[in-house]
Amino acid sequence: MKKSLLLLIIVLGSFQQVSAQIKTYANKKTNEEEKTTTTSEPINPNAPVKGEIIDNTVTGLKLYQIYIPLWSGMISKFNSSLYNLSTGGLVNFDKFSLEVEYNYMFGDRFLVDYGIEEYNRNDIVMPMTKPNSTNYGRIYGTYYFMNKEKLKETTVGLKTEGRISYVTNVPAYRNIRYGVNLGFEHGVAFYGLNQREIYGQAIDNPNEPLKAFGYNYQSAMTRYSFLSLGFSIANTENVTVQFENYGKRRSAGMGIFNFDLLIAVQNNYENVYGSYDYISESSNDIHFLKEYNINDYNKKTMVGGRVYYRSVPLKGVITFNAEIGYQPGFIKQNNLYAKFVLQLALGNNLKKK
Repeated sequence: MKKSLLLLIIVLGSFQQVSAQIKTYANKKTNEEEKTTTTSEPINPNAPVKGEIIDNTVTGLKLYQIYIPLWSGMISKFNSSLYNLSTGGLVNFDKFSLEVEYNYMFGDRFLVDYGIEEYNRNDIVMPMTKPNSTNYGRIYGTYYFMNKEKLKETTVGLKTEGRISYVTNVPAYRNIRYGVNLGFEHGVAFYGLNQREIYGQAIDNPNEPLKAFGYNYQSAMTRYSFLSLGFSIANTENVTVQFENYGKRRSAGMGIFNFDLLIAVQNNYENVYGSYDYISESSNDIHFLKEYNINDYNKKTMVGGRVYYRSVPLKGVITFNAEIGYQPGFIKQNNLYAKFVLQLALGNNLKKK
């Protein structure tokens, strides 16, 4: 952020800035002397604008929120989804935070449903029953062992007129907390096998040699439980300024970054139907399928990782979170993924200050 107070005028994508003097009173918390700096004033460049910080509370905040789903999606080679139902809640104190989440993928198996991936006619591998939609529950706790208050410039909105927005920067304290995470996640997931070779053992004949299913699209269902361990950084801003010409204005919000190691305490793949023979008659293919065990005959990685970010509103109702990571799974598979979630936050963030 720039050290000077700025009033930014945006008009139809073009920028116009006129220098003027703005006088702002010092943060009451530090009893600093009055400061004079420069900003932009579109109405009268010669008129000073006065503002006083009347609240800059960034510690001792207690936050309770319930999340209502708007939109959520996932991108991955093993299971992309266009729309998920993602709901949950958050309780956040100075030293402790607890988050719960439930996710149901209405739009998963996108690659299969829209024919982007093709089955190889000789090597079909598919779930034995109609695949369930991917869904999981997650509980996530953080203990914050250290916090630091830092004086930084914070952007505060003054007013909006049509497509013109006026903002300024004020010196205000932010609270930066550092913590450790512990979480648990359990779910059932559709798992595309990424055009990699998969081995299966026929259930009806354990002495039969392993069947190698070739480099083409296959799929299975997996039931998993992950333990997560990691590190968290939370950044909180909360400043209210009384401006002479604009009234009371507030800028408040929290951003949380989590860096986690994922440990699979359960990662089992259900038995599948696999083709052991097929014949082609005219335009019809006839496949002969039987049950195969793929869980015990393919190497799996039991660890993964993720980086997770959530924006937490202290005013307003929109919360956003994003997650990228590597999910434990078969070693030969591409287990990278990215998730995006947009929700309504209902709770004491709606109280006016």
